[in-house]
Amino acid sequence: DSISSHLAVLDGDGRIVAANAAWRRFADANDLDWQKIGEQANYLKVCERTTGECADDAHAVAAGIRDVIAGRRDDFTHEYPCHTPGEQRWFLCRVSRFSSDAPLRLVVAHDNVTAVHRALDDVAASERTFVSLALAAPVGIFRTDAEGNCLYVNPRWQEITGLSEAEAQGYGWTLALHSEDRQRTIEERTAAASARTPFRSEYRFVRADGGIAWVIGQTIEIADAAGGIAGYMGTITDITERKLIELAMRAISTDLISLEGDAYFETAVRWMTEALEADIGFTTQFDSFRPDELRTVAIVEDGAILPNFAYPIAGTPCATVIEGVPSLVSDGVQQKFPLDAYLVEKGMEAYAGEPLVDHNGRTIGHLGIMRRRPISDAETFATILKMFSVAIAAAMTRQRNRRQYEDLFEFAPDALVMTDRQGRIVLANWQAENIFGWSRAEMTGQPVEMLVPTALREPHVGLRDGFLQSPGPRRMATDRLELQAQRKDGSAFPVEIDLAPVETETGVMIAAAVRDITV
Repeated sequence: DSISSHLAVLDGDGRIVAANAAWRRFADANDLDWQKIGEQANYLKVCERTTGECADDAHAVAAGIRDVIAGRRDDFTHEYPCHTPGEQRWFLCRVSRFSSDAPLRLVVAHDNVTAVHRALDDVAASERTFVSLALAAPVGIFRTDAEGNCLYVNPRWQEITGLSEAEAQGYGWTLALHSEDRQRTIEERTAAASARTPFRSEYRFVRADGGIAWVIGQTIEIADAAGGIAGYMGTITDITERKLIELAMRAISTDLISLEGDAYFETAVRWMTEALEADIGFTTQFDSFRPDELRTVAIVEDGAILPNFAYPIAGTPCATVIEGVPSLVSDGVQQKFPLDAYLVEKGMEAYAGEPLVDHNGRTIGHLGIMRRRPISDAETFATILKMFSVAIAAAMTRQRNRRQYEDLFEFAPDALVMTDRQGRIVLANWQAENIFGWSRAEMTGQPVEMLVPTALREPHVGLRDGFLQSPGPRRMATDRLELQAQRKDGSAFPVEIDLAPVETETGVMIAAAVRDITV
């Protein structure tokens, strides 16, 4: 909701499953029918059924969505006019795909590029107007000659890329392109120039300080009086915030969904650290029995997973975070926390931390990053940290609840045996080993009838199937004087047995609590 782009998430059928605040505000401001563009509406079908003057653009967007759903392309962009009686406007629609084993999800983003469109139109009309606009434009603007040599970049272009105008001259600007994007971007621009078609692509610049800027670059040709090519004008729009949040959403909703335990926390911290271009990323867990220290659950330094360790809270920037207050120190963190020797040892300049809060509102740990260079975009950092903190806190709570359940199961005073729908033993606690004489390794995977006296095993199968027909908590054989079980050595003994169905991730299981009532 903090993103200014109009964003909606679609499922594999083109139906909207979520929309951000900017999307809803735009709908309200323009009197749009929420039944057609709100949650649960089929956005794909709405685009395909559009008629009138907007039909061509809507159908193009629909075709692009279908291509992304089908996997024929990873993303799709389309610029279109969206004028009102009092204003001419242009928007850029971008569709991208989350690829994973999870259910297919697409992100549809609409960005207002009216300023870009107007800037390019004005540039083509007047050099003087161009210079005036370029100096104040919120987007990066550049101009090249017919061979593609850079002649001019505006201040915003320099701010985004970290290059000076002198450094950008000629083909100098290409040196700042990310190594993974450089060849592709140059080839796409060359192909567009050869075909005399507008160029549009998404790529990255690497600044001198190591920071990465994601941009959407657009270029159009400038024709001379004879219809030839006099040069090119273009813009770059900084989409770093949106791209980082998109990558974070993808990591949380797809890449982490199948992981558990240490693998989950290590992968989540690695993704977060990379997304925020941090040198160190970590998550901790708070132990109320050791209130003066924190223990890391996962820590990544310079891309490597390090062994976990405990450290004292006092004197560190983590102290306020563990009290439930987010912290962000953009620069000078060593000077602000002179007692923290770790910051000095690692040469850290900036710190950001977010508390991990469970569903009861209790702080159970925290998430943090440290950098050797200042943090320039505090808002983006805070947003991404919050996204990861919610996911990691939920995973930590699930793990804690699972551990508590396992402890209750293991140390229950009765023998506990869990079976699947086929009657195979899946789990058994230490008390089951004690009264039956079988180890749990010997019991696991075997029919539960191994614990029933030999003469009663065949009828027991029918009783078990009958329970599954009408599952519910109950005590076995309440109408009989004595119920018997059998030990490994073949001896029988009297028992009371309580049954209950248990819903698990793999389906319904049957829990049996067996109590030896030998007098």
